[in-house]
Amino acid sequence: MAQKQLNIIIRVIWFYFIGLPIGVFWLNFAWLLGITIIGLPICIWMINAAPGIMTLKQQDYYEEFKVGEKTAYFLNKASQETSFIWRAIYFILFGWWVSLIWIEVSLVLSATFILIPVGFWMINRLPLVMTLKDE
Repeated sequence: MAQKQLNIIIRVIWFYFIGLPIGVFWLNFAWLLGITIIGLPICIWMINAAPGIMTLKQQDYYEEFKVGEKTAYFLNKASQETSFIWRAIYFILFGWWVSLIWIEVSLVLSATFILIPVGFWMINRLPLVMTLKDE
């Protein structure tokens, strides 16, 4: 069965009244955990959960594809995930500091009504920016 995304108006209202205030704490705390070896697994979980918590984004969103009377549902995933070694090297050299800048810019853009789509896009891409993890 396909999961439908919530209405964008509901998501925007949620984001401004609940998601943004929680997200400021959530993302900054996750980032702090991420710079420690012990906290890194929790950080990754928190970063991956951030789009759902802040914007009510459904994590497993299936697209509907119809051919004649038949209907199929598919989950569009990236073709290849970057190897763990390259992701670890990227995180150590770039990901930890680039992600902090990305988090702060996304929160500022999301707080403006006109640039909220860019902020949502940035929040949804945070796992990629931090650790090269494809959705």
